[in-house]
Amino acid sequence: MRRCRVAMGCSALNPLEVEPPIKAVDQDRNIQPPSDRPGILYYILVGHPAAWGEYFSLNRTTAELLLLKPVSRDLFHTFTLVIKAEQDNGHPLPAFSDLVIEILDENNQAPYFLQTTYQGYVNEAAPVGTTISSSANLSTPLNIVVLDNDIEETKDPQVFITLDSYKAIFTISREGITRYLTLLKPVDRETQMTYTFTLIAFDGVQYSQSVTVNILVLDANDNTPTFSQVSYSVEVFTNMQPGETVLQRQLTCDRGLLPSAPLCSPPIAPEQSTDMDGLTQLTARDADAGLNGLVTYTILAGDPDGDFAINNFTGRITIAPRVTLVVGRSYALTVRASDNAPPVERRSSITTVYIEVLPPNNQSPPRFPLKIYNLEISEAMRIGAILVNLQATDRELDPIRYYIQSGDDHKVFNLTETIGLLLLAKPLDRETTDQYFLIVTATDHPGSPRRRGDMQIEPKSSRAPRQVPTGGRGGRGIDPLRSRMMVVEQARRGEARRGVVRCDAVRCYVVLPACLPACLPACLPAAGELKTSTTTVSIVVTDVNDNDPTFDPTLPRNLTVLEERAGAFVGRVKATDPDAGRNGEVYYRLLTHAKLFNITANGTIYTAVALDRERGGLYELVVEASDGAVDPRRTTLVLQVEIIDINDNSPVFSQPVYNVNVPENSPAGTVILQISAFDADEDSNVTYRFSTEAPLELFTLDRLTGVISILQSLDFEDLSEEEDAIFTFQVEALDHEGILPPGVATVIVRIKDMNDYAPVFTQELYRGMVAPNAEKGTYIARVLATDQDPPNTNASRVRYRVDHELSPYSGSIFEVEEDTGRILTKVNLNEEPNASFKLYVIAYDNGEPVKMNTTVVEITVLQPSRIPIFTEEEYRWVAPP
Repeated sequence: MRRCRVAMGCSALNPLEVEPPIKAVDQDRNIQPPSDRPGILYYILVGHPAAWGEYFSLNRTTAELLLLKPVSRDLFHTFTLVIKAEQDNGHPLPAFSDLVIEILDENNQAPYFLQTTYQGYVNEAAPVGTTISSSANLSTPLNIVVLDNDIEETKDPQVFITLDSYKAIFTISREGITRYLTLLKPVDRETQMTYTFTLIAFDGVQYSQSVTVNILVLDANDNTPTFSQVSYSVEVFTNMQPGETVLQRQLTCDRGLLPSAPLCSPPIAPEQSTDMDGLTQLTARDADAGLNGLVTYTILAGDPDGDFAINNFTGRITIAPRVTLVVGRSYALTVRASDNAPPVERRSSITTVYIEVLPPNNQSPPRFPLKIYNLEISEAMRIGAILVNLQATDRELDPIRYYIQSGDDHKVFNLTETIGLLLLAKPLDRETTDQYFLIVTATDHPGSPRRRGDMQIEPKSSRAPRQVPTGGRGGRGIDPLRSRMMVVEQARRGEARRGVVRCDAVRCYVVLPACLPACLPACLPAAGELKTSTTTVSIVVTDVNDNDPTFDPTLPRNLTVLEERAGAFVGRVKATDPDAGRNGEVYYRLLTHAKLFNITANGTIYTAVALDRERGGLYELVVEASDGAVDPRRTTLVLQVEIIDINDNSPVFSQPVYNVNVPENSPAGTVILQISAFDADEDSNVTYRFSTEAPLELFTLDRLTGVISILQSLDFEDLSEEEDAIFTFQVEALDHEGILPPGVATVIVRIKDMNDYAPVFTQELYRGMVAPNAEKGTYIARVLATDQDPPNTNASRVRYRVDHELSPYSGSIFEVEEDTGRILTKVNLNEEPNASFKLYVIAYDNGEPVKMNTTVVEITVLQPSRIPIFTEEEYRWVAPP
């Protein structure tokens, strides 16, 4: 198979380069002389696509492939031709070969990555050259796929990919559709856990959009658990009970541990770990993560009788059950701290704990039943509710006082000082704080004397300070339940110094004049020392449904979508609910236009049907967000959705037929009508025209405004009867693109005869008589008016009415018939004889404009004696035969 590549639009590279070249070899090479050897002719036998002949030809003798005209890759990607070679001696003996011609795209497309972000993983113990994985189990490599639309998807896009950072740690392969990240130097999770950088691909002309790569370094067990101290020394007492912790806070008087500032406190070595009871416990640190960093403690040696137990997870050493300690006995416990990696990878270290058993010491602190109290309370709990009774016990049965040491900065809780009841003091709000960790201190108050007195101080220095009565100068009274204040005097190198020390339940403070350089007592003397213990109260605030879902105000509320597409993306809403569980789950629905739009569970809105902007160009969508509670809370959001128009409507006239009456003799240029058409599409400029040229003799039409005017004056009487003074023609309305059929309407123009004459009464004054008690409808007289306009036209038809403004009272008792002019009584009369009334009657025609005239009818009420009376009720006359 032979191949040839042609660049799109190329026309000047003839002949085309074919690999391997088109050449046939005749196996009959021994024919002599060479001039008798037959020649070889070349043809393109067939090809695909069928249009190959328009673009390519083959020289019959040289086999050169020629390009006849440029090829567009938008039309053809490849051509497959069958080349035939045969002898020219009448015995063709043909041979065939396939030729594939590939049309190359011009480089007008930027390369792009298949993903916008990539997440990779690598073990911190991985050697240099390791391929970054796509999953935490390191089973599959991280595939970074880059494509270029200028090149077929199955071929290497041959782009160069660069990293914006960490180039000394990672590198990316240089070839292939799929590239791989590899490690250039080791990584350490404890130094840096994640690496984030961006990649950009370059095809020599255009750059891709950058993508983000995040690589998480997975832990390897490369750290050994390490104790904070090489050894620990502690003292225990024979009156300690099984289960009590033996590693208590170690109070030393080493001067190097005392601060030089005025504030002094019981010294604790910086490397010791102190729990919340003030007890020092074994602590081994392992910087690894997961099981590799989980430390387990074990006593290996030094306790043959099992007098002590160690908590495997915390390292707390306690007195074993049913054990009685013996004065003077010493222990050297070998304790191992090991991680929980697989056995073959496990690391460990050891330390020694020296324990000395001393005689009883009446200094046991109060004890809480639990080291930690776990509570769950509703955020709707009322103020004053009892949460828990934190009652501690004291071996010496001393009174106990309770305090919240930490964890309640805003005073949400109240702890009764004497009985240890924990109460709710302020309303709870889970959305503000969903959990509290209270450190509660229990302090005993042994029966120490309430007087100023001496105290025994046992410093490590050779010169012991002594206490002097506080009643002297600078002394103060003592409240043993709140604080202890003492005056300490020290002799040092022959120089006496004085200072005042205040002690509370936790620590001692030097208040005057400065911290004494000698050792201070560990709070109070042994006989009256306050002992404390602590417990932790973990309070989880449970949720009630007290929050409405809230819509994200940053998302747009004015949306657009193209008409005539079902399933088109409209927009997205997002609501959050700070409540927990089902109370915080958000569900969406549309309260309006639910048949036209759909909303998904994540708040994405699509069109449900193909919309028509001409039926509705703007929709107001009301979106409801509700939570998942049994009685859900709801919030609504109003969205404006504008439908974007496409040109799918022809102009439509405001009415299919326009009837217009034109007064005769109107001057040329008179506007007789303005037609209008509406195109429901947006931005459509409608123009108008006559459908035929016939109206152009008498009328003109403005193509932009639709105004129709007459070109000459038209006389009603001059028009022939055939024309009937009516002109009918059609007009068309076209949109600006002129693609759709025009709108069509009919215009009917009637030349209207004008009203030239007003009605004229036959008399200027009419008289009538009526009886004073005439009944309604009684005939009185008749008026008559004539009109000189052409007969049987509206302008010549005469009608009558009473002028009520000129005859307000007469018009209320008399009336005139509209068509006949007969004057009648309007009501049953009850008038005085000899009364006279004037009734003004108007005669008007129906022309345009209406013309009228007025006359007066004088009506006299007769005396009863003067009313004519017929002598007979009925008269008969028989006509002669």
